[in-house]
This record gives sequence, structure tokens and C-alpha cells, in this order.
Amino acid sequence: MKARIPAFPLRALALPVLALAAGLACSDRGDPVSPVGGDPDPLPTVSYSGDIQPIWNGNCAPCHGENGGLSLSEAGSRANLVGVVSAGYAPALRVAAGDPESSVLYRKLIGDEEFGDRMPQGGALTEAEIAVVRAWIEEGARDN
Repeated sequence: MKARIPAFPLRALALPVLALAAGLACSDRGDPVSPVGGDPDPLPTVSYSGDIQPIWNGNCAPCHGENGGLSLSEAGSRANLVGVVSAGYAPALRVAAGDPESSVLYRKLIGDEEFGDRMPQGGALTEAEIAVVRAWIEEGARDN
């Protein structure tokens, strides 16, 4: 006589399989899961206080300090840049958050003659410094 294997209902497997699938979709750090075929939005990589302000301090603040005009000293440099209409190039903004090509500051750093002399006068930022400024603007010109 052959032993019969009792029939096992497939519905009984549904709940454990779904629970396992849900557990695999979660990361151990609580980070969102990337959509299929894409990455989650990247976190900002440029710090205003740690990356941008040191560029101003070393290259720009000697001329654009506390003595009037555009101040790039630590006290309020970001507030003097982001979303502020450029006095000599209105209605263009000094820094248009998210859009370096529409930012007078960036265009002056790269030497775009449409916006006057290249800054800083008497020299230029390195390509790496310009890339950091561009990335900061592209990331939304955050105050971080």
C-alpha cells in the first residue's frame, strides 16, 4: 500500500511569502528603498559653511568684505547671494538656487563676459572650486 502525502493548500504559504518579501524590501537603517531601475534622491554633498564659505574667505572676502557692496564675509554671505537681484544685472539673481547658468555669481566665476569681469579679480578660482560652487547651486544653494 502506498503512503499518500496529504494535499497542502497553497494559500497557507501566501502570508509567510508576503512577509518575507516585505522584510527584504526594507533596509536595516530605515532608508527608503530605491525604485526599480533608479536611485533615491541623493543627499546634498556640498556644505555652505564647510565648502563654500572657505572659498569666499580665501578668494573673495578681501574685496567683498564688510566695507559695503556685496559682502561675502561669514556674517551674512549666503543671505547676500541667494535669491537676491544683482544690482548691476537686474533682473538676474546673484544666485538662482538650482540653476547655476542663471546665477550671475557662477557666470562671473567662469568668466562669462556678458556679466563683466571674471571674479575674483587678479586671478581665478580653481576648476575644483568652481565645480563645488556649481554643485552647491545645483543642490539648491542650501544653508548647511
